Amino acid sequence: MAPPITYHYVAYIDEAGDPGIKRVRPIDSVGGTEWMTIGCALVQASNDHVLPERVGNILADLGVRNRPDLHFRFLSPTRQKRACELLANMPARYFAVCSNKRNMRQYENPRAAAKMHGQQWFYNWLVRVLVERVTASVLQHSIKVHGAPKLVKFVFSRRGGHSYSQTKAYHEILKRQSQARSAVLQLRLPKWEVMSRDLVESAAHSDSAGLQIADCVASAFYTACDDLDTGSRFLEPAQLLKPKMAEENSRIADFGVVLQPNPRFEDTLRDDQKEIFKFYGYSF
Repeated sequence: MAPPITYHYVAYIDEAGDPGIKRVRPIDSVGGTEWMTIGCALVQASNDHVLPERVGNILADLGVRNRPDLHFRFLSPTRQKRACELLANMPARYFAVCSNKRNMRQYENPRAAAKMHGQQWFYNWLVRVLVERVTASVLQHSIKVHGAPKLVKFVFSRRGGHSYSQTKAYHEILKRQSQARSAVLQLRLPKWEVMSRDLVESAAHSDSAGLQIADCVASAFYTACDDLDTGSRFLEPAQLLKPKMAEENSRIADFGVVLQPNPRFEDTLRDDQKEIFKFYGYSF
């Protein structure tokens, strides 16, 4: 048996909304969610062991007694705000990728679909956008603290309909393309020196405190963007996470908080939908 791979960081990843783009509300009366958000909680491996106790403390603070785990959408608005206030004190960095799918409705990407046998290319693309930022953060921090690149383990929240082996395979294809300088969208690429294909796994939300934190990040931004499923946008939980949102060159926009499509190329959002992104530094 091969010895375990040493890693210094763990990236917990969860999502809110769905990746369906064949039919998208509100354009279609019945269809996929207008928004999909992917949230990540990045922690140093040395801090990973404290997460269960810290999440347990949050549940106790919220007075949640009917559930053993932290699940954002089952909390009242008051508890959602308080949970994010407490999450802003976690030993973690957060990322959120937010996609408004109206401009993606019925869009097809034959190149990506062929590589993934036609399955989940849109989800994999959003994960790629996230991984590019997470690995850039890991590389910068590991060189600063350890003097060399150190590996990050990715843990995805297990959801029906996703093949995480396909996501892993997609990144292997992208790695080979980038090494051959043939990757599309070369503006950013994952930092391969901090990644290993053997450090990608999935777990149940209820079994992982890190995934419960990632769920809160994804869902806080989902409620700040969406008003179809939630009834009305609720900005405060996502705003309260600001102290822990990842930065690049002192800027959160397009790094810790990513809007897709990029507002430079597509301006399909209503003014009220832009509020959370303006809060995090986007200009429209």
